[in-house]
Amino acid sequence: MYAIKVDIYEEIRRPMEEVFDYLIDISNYSKWLPESNIFLNSQQTSVGPPRKGTTFYDNTRFGQLTGEILEFERPKKVLFRQELFWLGILVMESQPEYFLESSPKGTKIHHTGIARFFGLSRLLHSVFEKMAWKERKRVIRSLKKELESVED
Repeated sequence: MYAIKVDIYEEIRRPMEEVFDYLIDISNYSKWLPESNIFLNSQQTSVGPPRKGTTFYDNTRFGQLTGEILEFERPKKVLFRQELFWLGILVMESQPEYFLESSPKGTKIHHTGIARFFGLSRLLHSVFEKMAWKERKRVIRSLKKELESVED
């Protein structure tokens, strides 16, 4: 197994509750997070409002990741877990996590992402590490851009 970790800090000029609501509204990601060389779209698969145990999938250019919300502390923290299988074999697990804190300007966000690679996918760890950093930064930039363009 090979693992990488991404740490990103940002400030978004919107209330913490609003930032949290965007992060947990998985089916809405496609509206504010454009397609990339990795991400295509997301969809919640369980019924009801997002909470601990909510399931979803992300369609990517590498395949479909199945996911679940592992931790949910409104409006401060959410932890997702996603898994990617190729031919029934686990090749990657990721855990994107968001910590939110109210600030005078809006919301401080600390985003961490841990990805673990298994089997032959470990051989591409340097490529995956660059892609992970780029993709995680893109998510935060897109979130910030979308939220700061919302009018009160």
